[in-house]
Amino acid sequence: NEFVSRKSVLKLISAALMPSFKEFVDERASVEVAKSYAKSQNGNIYAVLGNQAGDLDSMVSALGRAYFAYLVTPSRGDRVVVPVFNFPRRDIPLRVEAVHLFADCNVNTTNVLCDGDIDLKQLQVANRLELTLVDHNVPIGDKEL
Repeated sequence: NEFVSRKSVLKLISAALMPSFKEFVDERASVEVAKSYAKSQNGNIYAVLGNQAGDLDSMVSALGRAYFAYLVTPSRGDRVVVPVFNFPRRDIPLRVEAVHLFADCNVNTTNVLCDGDIDLKQLQVANRLELTLVDHNVPIGDKEL
């Protein structure tokens, strides 16, 4: 006679309902989703922004922190959580170690928001941006919000 605690059952149900990291990156925090929220007049964006060097630890930190934020406070109809690579999309292939790591983990980086995909400053001015910085302590350059 096996005893299954309520806590165990709740953990199993939560794990089953929780989106995988891949699902988060590919579907729930994709470039298309972020652009849709940016274009709408009432959707807020919670962006997790890595540093401008765009090194591997910054990219992984942005992805990991955004996923954690999503799990703790899931996207709602009026808010989406997205990681942001703080460099232009055309520079992704130059991050060779990141390209290989993400390929090994089956993470499609073309789905991740990059610098220039949406206007974060415009969202901030409209009071529609929540921002978390990872791998740096102040926004620099054109990201001074």
